[in-house]
Amino acid sequence: TDFDQNKLDTEYVQPSQELTWKSGAEIWNYLQDSPDRWKRSYQQARHILFDWKSREFAPHLHNGSSIYESACGTGRNLALTLDIVRQVSGVTDLVVYGNDLS
Repeated sequence: TDFDQNKLDTEYVQPSQELTWKSGAEIWNYLQDSPDRWKRSYQQARHILFDWKSREFAPHLHNGSSIYESACGTGRNLALTLDIVRQVSGVTDLVVYGNDLS
């Protein structure tokens, strides 16, 4: 497919830049209220990925562990992982890294 800079800017770069200056509570609300690229709500994505993330992430992470995600976009998937790990194993002190295009 052809690269569309305008689409990239409106669907990815601008929303990512807007999140940079928000507080944790505002980011959480954004994640809860905004659909992902597949038009799934946060809760729908959480439901779909819960068993897998519980099995593949939660047993291997503990307070002080690190997670690195390449192509993390706005961080929605990282937030989802943190949310599930917290619920399943009670881990709340993780170091999170990511990179992306912008």
